[in-house]
Amino acid sequence: MSLKNVSFNKIDKQDIKNLIKDQEPESKHLEYKGELEGKEEKSAINKAICGFSNANGGLFIYGIDEDENQKPTVINGISLDGTSLDEKKRSILSTIEANIEPRVDVGIKGIELDDDKVVILIKVPKSWNAPHCIKKNNGKIRSFYIRRDGSTNPMEFEEIKNMFDLNGKLHEKINSYRDERVQNITSKNESNYNVIFHAIPFDAFSKSRIDFRKARIALRGKEFLSGFYFSDFDGLWGDGYLFKKKLFRNGIFEAFYNEHDYDVVYVHDSKDKFEKFVTECLEVYEELNISCPVVFFVTFTNIKGLEMAVNPPKRSKNRDPERDILDPAGIIIKEKDQVKSEVYNVFVPIYNHYGFEVDYDFEQSEIE
Repeated sequence: MSLKNVSFNKIDKQDIKNLIKDQEPESKHLEYKGELEGKEEKSAINKAICGFSNANGGLFIYGIDEDENQKPTVINGISLDGTSLDEKKRSILSTIEANIEPRVDVGIKGIELDDDKVVILIKVPKSWNAPHCIKKNNGKIRSFYIRRDGSTNPMEFEEIKNMFDLNGKLHEKINSYRDERVQNITSKNESNYNVIFHAIPFDAFSKSRIDFRKARIALRGKEFLSGFYFSDFDGLWGDGYLFKKKLFRNGIFEAFYNEHDYDVVYVHDSKDKFEKFVTECLEVYEELNISCPVVFFVTFTNIKGLEMAVNPPKRSKNRDPERDILDPAGIIIKEKDQVKSEVYNVFVPIYNHYGFEVDYDFEQSEIE
């Protein structure tokens, strides 16, 4: 049985045994390795992580031997040699961090066997900061590898060059998409100011498509994103209280409101809503198995001449007669424990624009 549709955190001993039973071969996304020692162990792990990260990600299973046909033969596991499983995992992560550049954030777990040995699983995500390399000789030599079919090979010069070019183009696509959507929304809602949120997964411009049925289930019970969604050519859309929401077929979330007739921009309220938006998007993406990094944006438009309120009655004294849009840089978030601080940081330049001299270490309570 393939592990392709099994959540990494739910893989157990029986799943590993099934790989042997079903003779699941190595592939572009799967590699087995029997127990190694010392430099051989470090070299094999680094090569596998580098190769997967420069391809489409994959799963490295350490503790299963394979034959000449790249099929698993036996689960021998690896010895801990007197250390704990947690210590072994930390050692492997330290090896990866010290030798792979740019850094790759991997998932790692251990499955204990009956003979005091373990199988180590390392989940490597598709990287959006490729190409990655292995540093050798104190960084004097850098080796690039890529996973192809069932083997990991050195990359050709043209492959490395093209990957650097593609990485730059991805960021251009993300920013261009955001600018296009903001312009589209603003042109249709010119009488009031607009607050626009975007969540853009890094693989949104690949061939990735979401499953609408799973998406509807994932959206249930959410405080901010819930509601009745209709389907159309572009994806799912909902016209809820205050906020209009859209989940595009490629996984991009969009939410905006423009119902205020006030001459005051309530930034603090928008920050709280953006924090909920980010948190719930991450939850939905997790349920849809979208594990790549996500960049989040907030944009204010049609704000020329408006004042800002933090929490009434505290208001700014700045009314900028010229600037009509506030579009701070996006934030890339992978884990939910990053949300609160990163959301605050994205609002710092907005607070500054209205005369509140806060910085990126400023405690939120000081301006409330």
